[in-house]
Amino acid sequence: MAKGRLIQKRWLENWRVGLVLAGFLLLGGLLVGVVWGLETPAAQAADFCRPWHGQQICILKIQRSAKKHWEFRATVAVDGVERPRSAYNCRRRIWVGLDGIRHVFDPHGPGELICSLLNRDDAREGLSRELMLDRAPRLLQPRTNPDSLSNRSGEVATQTAITQTAIN
Repeated sequence: MAKGRLIQKRWLENWRVGLVLAGFLLLGGLLVGVVWGLETPAAQAADFCRPWHGQQICILKIQRSAKKHWEFRATVAVDGVERPRSAYNCRRRIWVGLDGIRHVFDPHGPGELICSLLNRDDAREGLSRELMLDRAPRLLQPRTNPDSLSNRSGEVATQTAITQTAIN
């Protein structure tokens, strides 16, 4: 009988040690999972590559301007050739290199990719860039209808005559 109680006592002690070890393993696994989970998005964001109109454009590093949300500073690679860090202005559709020279965005180039992916001003306003450019000249054109001008001048003359009559 004493032998049975001794085995039972050792089993209970081993069970407690096993439970503590299982807790440490679970805690260690959880810690490794959290560290791995935090590191994975950074590794994925390091190289954002996309086929873009026959080219492979990779955004290696990008930073949005805090003051001007339409400007980005980015290092890109086009077809594996890395370009130096440049400033991309999505409103004016220009990019400025390290030499300070302004360049217009290349059609289907990295500037167009950066602005189409990250800058959503046109989408918020509900108008595409092409639609805004098409509407701009019409908004700035002066009225050239002679009937509208003569009616307006006639209205002004009538109002002036009524005012002068009321004063006299």
